[in-house]
Amino acid sequence: MRNRVRIALAVVLVAVVGVVGWQVLRQREPVYQGQRLSVWLTRYGDGDYTAVTQQIAKKEVDVAVRHMGTNAVPFLVRRIRAKDSAFGFWLVKMAQHQHAIKVRHTPAYVLRLQALNGIKALDLEARKTVVPGLIECLDDDDSQVRRYAGAALKAIDADAAAKEGVD
Repeated sequence: MRNRVRIALAVVLVAVVGVVGWQVLRQREPVYQGQRLSVWLTRYGDGDYTAVTQQIAKKEVDVAVRHMGTNAVPFLVRRIRAKDSAFGFWLVKMAQHQHAIKVRHTPAYVLRLQALNGIKALDLEARKTVVPGLIECLDDDDSQVRRYAGAALKAIDADAAAKEGVD
């Protein structure tokens, strides 16, 4: 009986240490006005808005991303690198067939598009810090990751050229 209690306590201790370690080591998303960056980014692609409200929502998200600045860069680069696995896609499809729990899945291309819009919203200083991460994405095996990274770099370059012409 004592061995069972010791084993149970050891298992609980390992679980607690694991959860605490995971919470400490995981990267946290930047927050603006009490909402995480991922929540803000979803507002770029919500189709529930009219054209006018979509523009207002985009401006609000742009302000939030600019406020988060360089803190948003690692998260945005990870989003550019998002990938869908065949097994994960199958698992989500199976989970959506049941009705007990609502399963939501955002495809990788949507995450990449949100990240691209977020990168476009960054100010000049934050854009400088995102460039090395985007250049690394150009070596990715996935052509979509390379395409979105290239589009982000092109947008950064176009904005820099436009601002240079204005000054």
